[in-house]
Amino acid sequence: MTDIILTGNVERSFRLAAGQKLTVAPGADVTVTGIVTIPAGADGATIDGSPGKLRFLYKGTQSGLVQAHAHNVVLRAFEIDNQGVATQGVNLASGAKGTLLDRLTIHNVGGTGQTIHGIYPADTYRTVVRDCLVYDVRGGYAFHGWQKARDALIEACTFVDVRGGVMIGGSETVVSVIRSIIVGASALYGVDKYNATLLAKSMVKDSLVWSCLPAAFDAGVPHERILSVAPQFVDRAHRDYRLSWGSPAVGYGPSWLQPVDPCAAERAAVSDAETALKDAQAKLTACEGA
Repeated sequence: MTDIILTGNVERSFRLAAGQKLTVAPGADVTVTGIVTIPAGADGATIDGSPGKLRFLYKGTQSGLVQAHAHNVVLRAFEIDNQGVATQGVNLASGAKGTLLDRLTIHNVGGTGQTIHGIYPADTYRTVVRDCLVYDVRGGYAFHGWQKARDALIEACTFVDVRGGVMIGGSETVVSVIRSIIVGASALYGVDKYNATLLAKSMVKDSLVWSCLPAAFDAGVPHERILSVAPQFVDRAHRDYRLSWGSPAVGYGPSWLQPVDPCAAERAAVSDAETALKDAQAKLTACEGA
């Protein structure tokens, strides 16, 4: 199956086949108004915006802007703007195995009072959500893993300004959360539980969970080595969720939102000068000893 390489904005939906890739031309900045379906059987399909910039605006009637129901699907380096529509950002189902969500930004999901989620795995195996930012989910969770989200891993993600952070503890659900930031869950806990008897294998650790209502964790949610302090975003009010220099959350959340040293150029200049001085001193010593 021929890969799809986008060079400009399009208003249409896509249905990928096994092994097919949807991507953008190098340096292209592309907006797709529509949805993408990766049906059962389309194993190894990929959406990759990393050669340029790729964003999806929701337009359609299906239950997710990006739907992946196949095995070993890769969703990498693109933005999902649900435009406030009552549909999931990424919907994974039908026994999907080995799905990777890498460097995604998902936002503007649903309306107030709508139980709609940023990432919704149901009947899935070994889903990995890594280096992702999910924000402005008005009615549901950033990650809703209540129904058979088996062996899911959330690693180095930021979930912020959502109604609920992460839901775990559903039927056959095992979710691990590490090195992530969960901030500003407004009503459904930072990490919530569906069923207390199914929590034993899930774990939240080495993460920052702060300013969540009614609390950071629902009763019984396993967690360890948790920071509960402001992460010091650059400008949260204007959706700039990069970490400020000196943030206590350095090393948590996506790699591309880590702080930039404001004195990097000056430090480099000092290092270069010190190296040049050492070289000059070595030459002087050699000259004097000749």
